[in-house]
Amino acid sequence: MSFNTFVGLETEYGIAVPNDPTLSPVVSSAMVVNAYRSGSRQWAGFDYTDEEPLQDARQPRTRRDQTRYVLDDFGIPNLVLTNGSRMYVDHAHPEYSSPECVSPYELLAHEHAGDEIMRRAAKAATDAHPDTPILLYKNNTDGKGAAYGTHENYLIPRSVAFGALTKALLPFFVTRSIYVGAGRTGSEFDAQTTFQLTQRAEFFECEVGLETTVRRGIMNTRDEPHADPARFRRLHVINGDANMCEVAGYLKVGTMMLVLDAYVAGYIGSVTVRALRRRGRDVVVLDSLDTGDPAAVGDAELVVGDIADTGLVTQLCRTRAVTEVVHFAAHKAVAESMQDPGRYFANNVAGSSRL
Repeated sequence: MSFNTFVGLETEYGIAVPNDPTLSPVVSSAMVVNAYRSGSRQWAGFDYTDEEPLQDARQPRTRRDQTRYVLDDFGIPNLVLTNGSRMYVDHAHPEYSSPECVSPYELLAHEHAGDEIMRRAAKAATDAHPDTPILLYKNNTDGKGAAYGTHENYLIPRSVAFGALTKALLPFFVTRSIYVGAGRTGSEFDAQTTFQLTQRAEFFECEVGLETTVRRGIMNTRDEPHADPARFRRLHVINGDANMCEVAGYLKVGTMMLVLDAYVAGYIGSVTVRALRRRGRDVVVLDSLDTGDPAAVGDAELVVGDIADTGLVTQLCRTRAVTEVVHFAAHKAVAESMQDPGRYFANNVAGSSRL
């Protein structure tokens, strides 16, 4: 990765009590979490004070009530475990939230740990109540019209414009389901549909939105970074499936991290700059920073400007005794290029020729 990011995964598990179908899923979910808490001394409560689930990335940030809350204060079991994960009841499901990870491989390991923790918790709850065995499912729908999610979370710089990021990610999210979707037979809403590539797609109603249980948007706008909000934003991704296949789970997160790397850090340019610096070369970077992050260039000299500025380019070449030029300053959004071909010609063709 050319910029430092952290990724975490929240998995809501389907829950069923076959011997008592009238039992509230909220109650049965609490039984699972409490059973795990009862069998272990290694846990702590979760401090809810800094939670801002209604903060919308499209709106100015607001200062919330700073009263200190711990979820157990409300009788809702919420545990922080020794591996940095959380285990809690979310709406009507038991949920496992992984610790922050730095790679898809590390995240996959913690996802497996979460599956095992939930398996043990369900067994402990069943052992405590043998007349009401509890079953957990790692999927995304109950087949009766209800959906539950597997949410990815990525820490990205606040300097990244959310609107531009949304435009870049929507096509990726739609096509990603082709190779990482968990698949399902049938449909909640269309009797003619016999198979779907993804379990989540038919539960989304708009392109962009804040809600996660109704009016779901392909791009979620929750802005709750669990970090310094002046420096970072949290990209909350709710459109992915719960994967049992390790390869699909790895690709789901791995490809997303690569896309973010390319978008946030200017992947090709920044990697080249860092490689040249490691080889002891003096590097001058000319960048307009329309989408890039200044931190991506590392310790190389950065000059903010445009290749269309002939005077600036000439001055840099003379004063820095430039001997080679590597040119990456191209616009690359296909849909935008069709809407504004003149801008793309001026930068990608005329700009290159001028350089």
